[in-house]
Amino acid sequence: MSEGLQSAGTIRTFGLAGVISQLVDNNAFPAIDEIESSLHPRLVEFIIEDFFKHKGQSQLLLTTHYDGLLEEDDLLRKDSIWFTDKKENGSTELYSLADFKGVNRISYLQKAYKYGKFGATQNI
Repeated sequence: MSEGLQSAGTIRTFGLAGVISQLVDNNAFPAIDEIESSLHPRLVEFIIEDFFKHKGQSQLLLTTHYDGLLEEDDLLRKDSIWFTDKKENGSTELYSLADFKGVNRISYLQKAYKYGKFGATQNI
């Protein structure tokens, strides 16, 4: 099927799969900005799961606005989740979910995030 007949998600999936595969083969450090762009949330989770299965010595850096990943505690450790918070002066603060006291007692991280428990709230 020609590329013109394929969805943006299909095109992005094949592009990501090829790049990630090449980088894993070379034990590289891929960085993917807004991984959820044009992808179904379950496909995002699958890509991350698949990376972990084949990663070798590679590491993966992702940025995302998909807060559903906060509920994937069997996929992502708390110390691998980081937030950014834009300050009034234009600077950006970076901090880890693992830095929050009592985070292990929170049942629904996604809900806590939406209610501002971790800062990094969107300015809509």
